[in-house]
Amino acid sequence: MKEYRDSYFIAPQHDRPDSLSVAARIELGLRAFLTEGGFGAFTDTFEDLHGMGQLPGIATQRLMADGFGFGGEGDWKTAALVRIMKAMAQGLPGGTSFMEDYTYDFGGTPKTLGAHMLEICPTIANTRPSLEVHPLGIGGKADPVRLVFTAPEGDAVIASIVDMGNRFRLIANEVGVIAPEQPLPRLPVARAVWLPKPNLKVAAAAWIYGRRSAPHGL
Repeated sequence: MKEYRDSYFIAPQHDRPDSLSVAARIELGLRAFLTEGGFGAFTDTFEDLHGMGQLPGIATQRLMADGFGFGGEGDWKTAALVRIMKAMAQGLPGGTSFMEDYTYDFGGTPKTLGAHMLEICPTIANTRPSLEVHPLGIGGKADPVRLVFTAPEGDAVIASIVDMGNRFRLIANEVGVIAPEQPLPRLPVARAVWLPKPNLKVAAAAWIYGRRSAPHGL
Protein backbone atom coordinates (compact mmCIF):
# COMPACT_ATOMS: atom_id res chain seq x y z
CA MET A 1 0.00 0.00 0.00
CA LYS A 2 2.92 2.30 0.70
CA GLU A 3 4.28 1.53 -2.75
CA TYR A 4 0.93 2.50 -4.25
CA ARG A 5 0.96 5.80 -2.40
CA ASP A 6 4.59 6.50 -3.35
CA SER A 7 4.14 5.63 -7.02
CA TYR A 8 0.82 7.22 -7.97
CA PHE A 9 -1.24 10.33 -7.37
CA ILE A 10 -4.14 9.54 -5.04
CA ALA A 11 -6.84 12.13 -4.38
CA PRO A 12 -8.21 12.05 -0.81
CA GLN A 13 -11.55 10.54 -1.85
CA HIS A 14 -9.74 7.59 -3.43
CA ASP A 15 -7.32 6.89 -0.56
CA ARG A 16 -9.44 4.08 0.86
CA PRO A 17 -7.28 1.71 2.94
CA ASP A 18 -9.87 -1.08 2.80
CA SER A 19 -9.91 -1.09 -1.01
CA LEU A 20 -6.15 -0.62 -1.35
CA SER A 21 -5.36 -3.49 1.00
CA VAL A 22 -7.58 -5.91 -0.93
CA ALA A 23 -6.03 -4.80 -4.23
CA ALA A 24 -2.52 -5.25 -2.82
CA ARG A 25 -3.30 -8.76 -1.58
CA ILE A 26 -4.66 -9.71 -5.00
CA GLU A 27 -1.53 -8.36 -6.70
CA LEU A 28 0.80 -10.21 -4.35
CA GLY A 29 -1.15 -13.44 -4.82
CA LEU A 30 -1.21 -13.21 -8.62
CA ARG A 31 2.46 -12.24 -8.76
CA ALA A 32 3.47 -15.18 -6.58
CA PHE A 33 1.32 -17.60 -8.59
CA LEU A 34 2.75 -16.47 -11.94
CA THR A 35 6.35 -16.32 -10.73
CA GLU A 36 6.32 -19.67 -8.95
CA GLY A 37 4.63 -21.34 -11.92
CA GLY A 38 6.99 -19.81 -14.46
CA PHE A 39 4.07 -18.29 -16.38
CA GLY A 40 4.65 -15.34 -18.72
CA ALA A 41 1.02 -14.43 -19.35
CA PHE A 42 -2.44 -14.89 -17.88
CA THR A 43 -6.11 -14.16 -18.38
CA ASP A 44 -9.24 -14.09 -16.23
CA THR A 45 -13.00 -14.11 -16.58
CA PHE A 46 -14.60 -11.43 -14.44
CA GLU A 47 -17.80 -13.40 -13.82
CA ASP A 48 -15.86 -16.33 -12.35
CA LEU A 49 -13.38 -14.95 -9.82
CA HIS A 50 -14.43 -16.85 -6.71
CA GLY A 51 -12.94 -15.59 -3.46
CA MET A 52 -11.64 -12.25 -4.74
CA GLY A 53 -12.97 -9.13 -3.03
CA GLN A 54 -12.66 -7.03 -6.19
CA LEU A 55 -11.66 -7.45 -9.80
CA PRO A 56 -7.87 -7.35 -10.31
CA GLY A 57 -7.50 -3.93 -11.91
CA ILE A 58 -4.30 -2.36 -10.59
CA ALA A 59 -2.82 -5.83 -10.08
CA THR A 60 -3.14 -6.63 -13.78
CA GLN A 61 -1.89 -3.18 -14.77
CA ARG A 62 1.26 -3.47 -12.64
CA LEU A 63 1.93 -7.05 -13.74
CA MET A 64 1.77 -5.98 -17.38
CA ALA A 65 4.16 -3.14 -16.61
CA ASP A 66 6.60 -5.78 -15.37
CA GLY A 67 6.36 -7.74 -18.63
CA PHE A 68 3.53 -10.21 -18.10
CA GLY A 69 1.04 -10.67 -20.91
CA PHE A 70 -2.69 -10.30 -20.29
CA GLY A 71 -5.91 -10.89 -22.19
CA GLY A 72 -9.40 -10.12 -20.92
CA GLU A 73 -12.38 -12.46 -20.65
CA GLY A 74 -10.41 -15.68 -21.03
CA ASP A 75 -8.58 -14.59 -24.20
CA TRP A 76 -5.35 -16.54 -23.78
CA LYS A 77 -4.30 -15.88 -27.39
CA THR A 78 -4.22 -12.12 -26.84
CA ALA A 79 -2.45 -12.71 -23.50
CA ALA A 80 0.28 -14.58 -25.39
CA LEU A 81 0.46 -11.81 -28.02
CA VAL A 82 0.88 -9.13 -25.34
CA ARG A 83 3.68 -11.16 -23.73
CA ILE A 84 5.43 -11.55 -27.08
CA MET A 85 5.18 -7.82 -27.80
CA LYS A 86 6.45 -7.02 -24.30
CA ALA A 87 9.54 -9.13 -25.06
CA MET A 88 9.95 -7.53 -28.50
CA ALA A 89 9.77 -4.01 -27.03
CA GLN A 90 12.12 -4.58 -24.11
CA GLY A 91 14.58 -1.71 -23.85
CA LEU A 92 12.82 0.41 -26.47
CA PRO A 93 11.08 3.74 -25.77
CA GLY A 94 7.35 3.78 -25.31
CA GLY A 95 5.26 0.92 -24.03
CA THR A 96 2.84 -1.88 -24.91
CA SER A 97 -0.56 -2.76 -23.52
CA PHE A 98 -3.64 -4.90 -23.83
CA MET A 99 -6.52 -2.75 -25.08
CA GLU A 100 -9.67 -2.80 -27.19
CA ASP A 101 -11.48 -0.42 -29.53
CA TYR A 102 -13.72 0.95 -26.79
CA THR A 103 -15.82 3.23 -28.98
CA TYR A 104 -15.63 5.36 -32.13
CA ASP A 105 -16.00 9.09 -32.71
CA PHE A 106 -17.43 9.88 -36.13
CA GLY A 107 -17.55 13.65 -35.63
CA GLY A 108 -14.97 15.65 -37.56
CA THR A 109 -12.09 13.32 -38.41
CA PRO A 110 -13.25 9.81 -37.40
CA LYS A 111 -11.14 8.37 -34.60
CA THR A 112 -10.98 5.55 -32.08
CA LEU A 113 -11.09 5.66 -28.30
CA GLY A 114 -9.06 2.74 -27.01
CA ALA A 115 -9.64 1.59 -23.44
CA HIS A 116 -10.84 -1.35 -21.37
CA MET A 117 -12.80 -1.95 -18.22
CA LEU A 118 -9.73 -1.77 -15.94
CA GLU A 119 -6.64 -3.33 -17.45
CA ILE A 120 -4.42 -0.92 -19.40
CA CYS A 121 -0.66 -1.04 -18.85
CA PRO A 122 0.88 2.12 -17.32
CA THR A 123 3.92 1.84 -19.61
CA ILE A 124 1.84 3.89 -22.08
CA ALA A 125 0.96 6.63 -19.57
CA ASN A 126 1.81 10.23 -20.49
CA THR A 127 2.08 11.38 -16.85
CA ARG A 128 2.10 9.92 -13.37
CA PRO A 129 -1.04 7.75 -13.21
CA SER A 130 -3.85 8.52 -10.82
CA LEU A 131 -4.92 5.70 -8.52
CA GLU A 132 -8.69 5.73 -8.23
CA VAL A 133 -11.51 3.63 -6.77
CA HIS A 134 -14.85 3.63 -8.62
CA PRO A 135 -17.95 1.43 -8.67
CA LEU A 136 -18.22 -1.20 -11.38
CA GLY A 137 -21.61 -2.44 -12.50
CA ILE A 138 -20.46 -5.93 -13.52
CA GLY A 139 -18.59 -8.71 -11.79
CA GLY A 140 -20.52 -8.56 -8.51
CA LYS A 141 -17.49 -7.41 -6.49
CA ALA A 142 -16.49 -4.40 -4.39
CA ASP A 143 -15.32 -1.17 -6.07
CA PRO A 144 -12.02 -2.04 -7.80
CA VAL A 145 -8.78 -0.05 -7.63
CA ARG A 146 -7.39 1.04 -10.97
CA LEU A 147 -4.81 3.40 -12.52
CA VAL A 148 -6.29 6.18 -14.66
CA PHE A 149 -4.23 7.99 -17.30
CA THR A 150 -4.12 9.05 -20.95
CA ALA A 151 -1.61 7.79 -23.50
CA PRO A 152 0.79 10.39 -24.97
CA GLU A 153 0.62 11.67 -28.53
CA GLY A 154 2.76 9.94 -31.13
CA ASP A 155 3.00 7.05 -33.58
CA ALA A 156 1.86 3.59 -32.50
CA VAL A 157 0.85 0.20 -33.86
CA ILE A 158 -2.24 -1.75 -32.86
CA ALA A 159 -2.37 -5.50 -33.46
CA SER A 160 -4.79 -8.38 -33.02
CA ILE A 161 -4.40 -12.13 -33.41
CA VAL A 162 -7.09 -14.05 -35.29
CA ASP A 163 -7.67 -17.79 -34.97
CA MET A 164 -8.32 -19.04 -38.52
CA GLY A 165 -8.93 -22.62 -37.41
CA ASN A 166 -5.72 -24.25 -38.63
CA ARG A 167 -3.43 -21.24 -38.29
CA PHE A 168 -3.26 -17.76 -36.80
CA ARG A 169 -3.34 -14.43 -38.62
CA LEU A 170 -1.79 -11.24 -37.24
CA ILE A 171 -3.55 -8.01 -38.23
CA ALA A 172 -1.74 -4.74 -37.56
CA ASN A 173 -2.53 -1.08 -38.21
CA GLU A 174 -0.32 1.97 -37.87
CA VAL A 175 -2.09 4.74 -35.95
CA GLY A 176 -1.41 8.24 -34.70
CA VAL A 177 -2.24 8.73 -31.02
CA ILE A 178 -3.67 12.18 -30.26
CA ALA A 179 -4.78 14.04 -27.16
CA PRO A 180 -8.49 13.78 -26.29
CA GLU A 181 -10.38 16.78 -27.63
CA GLN A 182 -12.24 17.22 -24.36
CA PRO A 183 -12.12 15.91 -20.76
CA LEU A 184 -13.50 12.42 -20.11
CA PRO A 185 -14.83 12.65 -16.54
CA ARG A 186 -17.28 9.77 -17.01
CA LEU A 187 -14.59 7.37 -18.24
CA PRO A 188 -12.50 6.65 -15.11
CA VAL A 189 -10.15 4.19 -16.82
CA ALA A 190 -6.88 4.43 -18.72
CA ARG A 191 -7.36 5.34 -22.39
CA ALA A 192 -5.80 6.31 -25.70
CA VAL A 193 -7.32 8.20 -28.63
CA TRP A 194 -5.95 7.48 -32.08
CA LEU A 195 -6.41 8.16 -35.78
CA PRO A 196 -6.13 4.91 -37.77
CA LYS A 197 -4.05 5.16 -40.94
CA PRO A 198 -4.88 5.95 -43.65
CA ASN A 199 -8.29 6.60 -42.05
CA LEU A 200 -10.88 4.83 -39.92
CA LYS A 201 -13.06 3.75 -42.87
CA VAL A 202 -10.23 2.03 -44.74
CA ALA A 203 -8.66 0.59 -41.59
CA ALA A 204 -11.96 -0.87 -40.36
CA ALA A 205 -12.71 -2.41 -43.75
CA ALA A 206 -9.22 -3.94 -43.93
CA TRP A 207 -9.65 -5.37 -40.43
CA ILE A 208 -13.00 -6.93 -41.36
CA TYR A 209 -11.59 -8.46 -44.55
CA GLY A 210 -8.55 -9.66 -42.62
CA ARG A 211 -10.75 -11.63 -40.23
CA ARG A 212 -12.48 -13.50 -43.04
CA SER A 213 -11.30 -16.95 -44.00
CA ALA A 214 -8.95 -16.93 -46.95
CA PRO A 215 -8.61 -19.65 -49.64
CA HIS A 216 -6.48 -22.61 -48.58
CA GLY A 217 -2.78 -21.82 -48.66
CA LEU A 218 -3.10 -18.04 -48.30
